[in-house]
Amino acid sequence: STIRKSFKAAMEVKEGERAVIATVSTDAIDRDMEVVLPKGVDLAQFRDNPVVLWAHDYKQPPIGRCQWIKLSKDRRRLIAKTEFNHTPLGEMTFNLYRDKFLSAFSIGFLVKSASPPSVKEMEERPELERCWAIIRESVMLEYSAVPVPSNPEALAIAVSKGMAVPGEVRKILVSVPVDIKFEVGDLDEPTAEETTTTPAETVA
Repeated sequence: STIRKSFKAAMEVKEGERAVIATVSTDAIDRDMEVVLPKGVDLAQFRDNPVVLWAHDYKQPPIGRCQWIKLSKDRRRLIAKTEFNHTPLGEMTFNLYRDKFLSAFSIGFLVKSASPPSVKEMEERPELERCWAIIRESVMLEYSAVPVPSNPEALAIAVSKGMAVPGEVRKILVSVPVDIKFEVGDLDEPTAEETTTTPAETVA
């Protein structure tokens, strides 16, 4: 089944283009104590149909399309440029990002291979001792605009107090938001090679 992982995104708004450039996935540990390796994400299927959805709702029309997506230079992040459409939901979503009421994206993907972190990986990144699985290979299907709160505990508090939180939202809010700064070159359009290869095919 499709898995969703959400991240608070480093973001650049292009108002004249009705577009947002954002980090849509990282190799940070999420709330499931898992890591999705961006360098292992297969983008081929997504590039054939680069839709951007609202909250992984496959029954609704897309709110936009991905103009490009690429692996960051450090191979630890996926960065994408989203153009929002002129539907009411597309207009509203772009405005929410522009006005900083939204700051997160979430990827929907299928797992191809996963395993616990190795001793070497834990030596290089001690925080991985808390991680029970690293998703090493996956197939990306889409990514979505999602209302992930800045406080990673906000959903748990809402549920524990009996507040009405849709089940779909509970499935989406599965990651610890991370503040990520853009590196040099992140906002540049990808090269021809970057738009035709998957991260796993990119030479380190």
